[in-house]
Amino acid sequence: MNIIFYHPFFDANTWISGMKARLPDAHIRVWEHGDDKPADYAMVWLPPYEMLASRNQLKGIFALGAGVDAILKQEQQKPGTLPAGVPVMRLEDTGMGLQMQEYAIAKVMYYFRRMDDYKRQQSQRLWKQLPAHTYHNFVIGVLGAGALGASVATKLAELGFNVRCWSRSKKQINQVESFYGNDQLSDFVKECQLLINLLPYTPQTHGILNFSLFEQLKPSSYLINLARGAHLVDQDLL
Repeated sequence: MNIIFYHPFFDANTWISGMKARLPDAHIRVWEHGDDKPADYAMVWLPPYEMLASRNQLKGIFALGAGVDAILKQEQQKPGTLPAGVPVMRLEDTGMGLQMQEYAIAKVMYYFRRMDDYKRQQSQRLWKQLPAHTYHNFVIGVLGAGALGASVATKLAELGFNVRCWSRSKKQINQVESFYGNDQLSDFVKECQLLINLLPYTPQTHGILNFSLFEQLKPSSYLINLARGAHLVDQDLL
């Protein structure tokens, strides 16, 4: 089995040594310009056009990042970057699930404990105790029920939060109320006090964080966008 590797800034030696330890019979090499020798698989991030364009014999292409939107964008900008008929696989976690959990918990607790309001008071030299949120009433909505969305939703539910999740297709997550399909998006949003976006970026989810969505949220709600910037219509948020 021959594997070619390309990443514009990752340490190739670390990846190749790790792969060889797990696949001792495989021949793994860093792709360089002019390399047209046979390959069965490619491990890539933002590959040059000439790396993959003529490799129709590949059995698979592994995108070394969360989601495949970057490599699909390359194909849209320069058709033929991806050889026809070759499947593209994406990384599901590689430790990102835990990172997303930690980031989400830090931000959620900041708003749940009203630290933003107390910080505002501090700047005004005000020292007034504010009514506390409750776990039941502080409804958290997670957009996206893939590997990362499900991980964050599950962890927040384990902490006692009232969590709901929305996805384009039906998913089941323990302790989490599930919504799916565009016709349930409004029902999902309207009870949320805090919204976390972990959707994959696709043409269907482009600009999904927009005015029509925001106006359905409860007053003084919060938004934490942990996915792509292109999910958000900046002017609508402002």
